[in-house]
Amino acid sequence: MVTVSTLASRIALINYFLEFPLLSSKHLDYLNWVEAHELVSSKQYRTVEGTTKLLELKSSMNNKRSSFNWEHLDSFV
Repeated sequence: MVTVSTLASRIALINYFLEFPLLSSKHLDYLNWVEAHELVSSKQYRTVEGTTKLLELKSSMNNKRSSFNWEHLDSFV
């Protein structure tokens, strides 16, 4: 388990997973997390639309995910 809270640690984690991508459905959670990171970094989360988007992202992560796209695995074949 990894915990990141500062901007620098979030960027380091993003750079790590760009070099060593996840291969399971965790990759899809990671993509949602990056999108949430961008909302927070740009302070868009302070708007009603941004807050709604954050809640939407959170509600589709981990065991709540109902949509799966495995195209990211095509580059490993």
